[in-house]
Amino acid sequence: MSTLQHQHLQGLCEHLKLLAVADAYANLADTASEQDWSYLDYLENVLKAEQTYR
Repeated sequence: MSTLQHQHLQGLCEHLKLLAVADAYANLADTASEQDWSYLDYLENVLKAEQTYR
């Protein structure tokens, strides 16, 4: 992922107050790639991270 893309995603997360998503999405993307998750599996895990944070 490019630095510019990372900055854009971080900004969107901050604007939407998705603080856990901002912290977790990159590591979860790596895990998703390593474990061959579907997009829905990835999304579910990102949202679970946000839910746990809240």
